[in-house]
Amino acid sequence: MEQYFGINHHLNVTKGNLSLANHLSNYLMNKLQAKAGDADIDDLITFYTPFQTAWNAGFVGWRAAFNLEMGTTKNQNTLIYQLTHVKAPLWVNTVLVAYPEGTDRARALIPHKRQAFITGSAEDRITGIKTFIQVIGTDVTLTAIKTDAQTFLTQLMLSHQNHEGAREALTDCSKSQETLRKNTCEAMHAVEGSLTNKYYKTPEKVDMFFDVSAMRYHPKTVEQEGISVTFAPSEIKLLDIRFIGNEIYDFTNKGTKDVCVFFANNNNVTSIPENKFVIHASTKLQIDLSTLKADDRFVYAANMSNEDNGELNFIEVK
Repeated sequence: MEQYFGINHHLNVTKGNLSLANHLSNYLMNKLQAKAGDADIDDLITFYTPFQTAWNAGFVGWRAAFNLEMGTTKNQNTLIYQLTHVKAPLWVNTVLVAYPEGTDRARALIPHKRQAFITGSAEDRITGIKTFIQVIGTDVTLTAIKTDAQTFLTQLMLSHQNHEGAREALTDCSKSQETLRKNTCEAMHAVEGSLTNKYYKTPEKVDMFFDVSAMRYHPKTVEQEGISVTFAPSEIKLLDIRFIGNEIYDFTNKGTKDVCVFFANNNNVTSIPENKFVIHASTKLQIDLSTLKADDRFVYAANMSNEDNGELNFIEVK
């Protein structure tokens, strides 16, 4: 039988949404403080303050980590875009001028033309550049391109290192803040119970202490920053994205567990493939659709957690 009483709505509606938890927790504190002077309310303020203080301190740290991760993601994506659209064509064309396509030397340098530079993860592309540089070796004909590739490789490796560090820091902050979310929501539920007891003859007054509207309408499908989809545990969804193939999309994981995006050539995929883009909790990933296979025109997203719900936001940025 579905539970009726004893449901912690604060905990349920903020699952996977730290920003909503921040709003609801501060909203309650502000409403309690507005009624300070009432002995019962003063007791609730005393009870709730430690939870709220811990939450606010943690949320500031989480937001700082989130902003840093966003900055490093943007920097890395800028370099990957430059690699895809500027460096890779330049390097490939220079090789083909020196060594016509089909020759042994051309095949050794760029066996799949641009593919090593424009597909896969950042690590895959870094490996592609390293291999390219190594194969050039002491070839004086390609000295200038080798120097350019080495300079760009240094930039990309530093950017990727910074991004990975920021991502790990954000993951740690997200885990800590998730614990604080649960603690704070339990405290909010306790406050709700005390207010229900205080106003048992006028229960409508309890609603004045909580942003009921935000709690009731928290699921969003369309937001200013894009379109959001929610997932049940382990759920796979076909996204409503129509594209030509030269667009760039931002995908933001708004949940607390990993989700992924992958592309296929049909609309009946039922399992997550090995070739996927993993998006960690509270992070953003930009995907350049021009790097995909020509027939991969179906976009899927999946919740990689088999226990928790998930949420993913996506928007076309170019």
